[in-house]
Amino acid sequence: MYSLKDSIVALATSPGRGALNVVRVSGSDSLGSLFVKLTKKRRLPSPNSSYQYLIYSKKKIIDQSVVSYFEAPKSFTGENMLEISVHGGYVVANQVIELILNTGCRMASPGEFTYRAFINNKINLIQAEAINSIISSENTKSSNLYVKNLTGGLSSVIDGLLKEVKDLLVLAEHEIDFSEEEITLTTKKEYLKILKNIYLSVASTIKNSCYEEFKEEPRIVIVGRPNAGKSSLFNKIVGYEKAIVTNIKGTTRDVIEARVTLRGQKILLADTAGIRTTKKKLEKLGIEKTQEELKRGYLFIVLDENSPLKIVEEIKKIRPRALCFAVINKIDKKNNSVLCKNIDYKISCKNNSGIEGLLTGLSTAVEKYYAANYQSRGFLVNERQSLLLSSIKKKTGDLIQEYGDHGDLVLFASALRNILNDFETLSRPVDQNEILNEIFRGFCVGK
Repeated sequence: MYSLKDSIVALATSPGRGALNVVRVSGSDSLGSLFVKLTKKRRLPSPNSSYQYLIYSKKKIIDQSVVSYFEAPKSFTGENMLEISVHGGYVVANQVIELILNTGCRMASPGEFTYRAFINNKINLIQAEAINSIISSENTKSSNLYVKNLTGGLSSVIDGLLKEVKDLLVLAEHEIDFSEEEITLTTKKEYLKILKNIYLSVASTIKNSCYEEFKEEPRIVIVGRPNAGKSSLFNKIVGYEKAIVTNIKGTTRDVIEARVTLRGQKILLADTAGIRTTKKKLEKLGIEKTQEELKRGYLFIVLDENSPLKIVEEIKKIRPRALCFAVINKIDKKNNSVLCKNIDYKISCKNNSGIEGLLTGLSTAVEKYYAANYQSRGFLVNERQSLLLSSIKKKTGDLIQEYGDHGDLVLFASALRNILNDFETLSRPVDQNEILNEIFRGFCVGK
């Protein structure tokens, strides 16, 4: 695992062009001499404060920066820390990092800052995983739930259950050493009652959680007749020319996909071949793939120049509960008064008319999709957490059955220790480096 003896440095922001970069340093008391060398000042500034300084390489000024100093234990890692905000780009940040490396610091490994926060009891493992999940989150709903994990929502539930198991184990181990003549022993019925309450609490936590791997972005499929402008609309939403646009029927012969952020929410947008009868083999294959998309999509943008409602009816025969937006395109060529009724949106990809309204409608539908997936969910758990919670539930259920049958308190206590170990592994595993390595190596450098 990581060495905790060294001072470490890394870029905490994404490299490349931008307004600023933040160089993060964490370590021992040697940060004082490092600060003096960088700024030519005599001593560190007041703890937990930020000041503007010039940064020097020997006698040469390389940047004007804002330096924040955090004194242990009141820092993210629980150690003394410096965060140096410099101007963006590659050059200045790399110069500052090189200067710091020359003072005896080393480059941080992925996740090492968060690991130190974990080791120094600033956060537990659930909170550490939440940090990485927030960074990679692709929608506001999951991000909000991860923030809840970070601020201790899930941890408080787990810690409460862990205490109940620990108290029950202490009670059992205490009574194993005494006879019925020496103390009043807890009855089997009382033990089972406490254990059943723990089981129900674990089951409730699982029910109130959703597993992140099952939460995919909604698939929005553009369908319609040939030359209705599907690829043009696809390109408009994606923001660049990904699909080929021509006036030749059957240009799109495969499903073209793009992941798009639509007003803060991730979607998967698919452009499909035009729906029509054809004898051309390649075009026919494209239409068959369109039919497959009708079984996969969450929402369908049904595009036509005249009457998309006929296609909507065809889709509803295959997917009665399908969510469809009936959209007429090319209104720049028509008199709006003659357009058919019951249309959701009327647009022109050529002059961008109506596109903004369509995007607003899509955004609202996507928001409802995520709300439905995360509705009434208190927590968002990852695969590791989900497996451990399921294991705890099963072991607790098995113990209720087994202790009810044999009533052996020694075996009861032994099984409780296994359950307690799973609880501890959830938030603070003891001496399980393989677990810690697997978790923290997935972090970005600087976090």
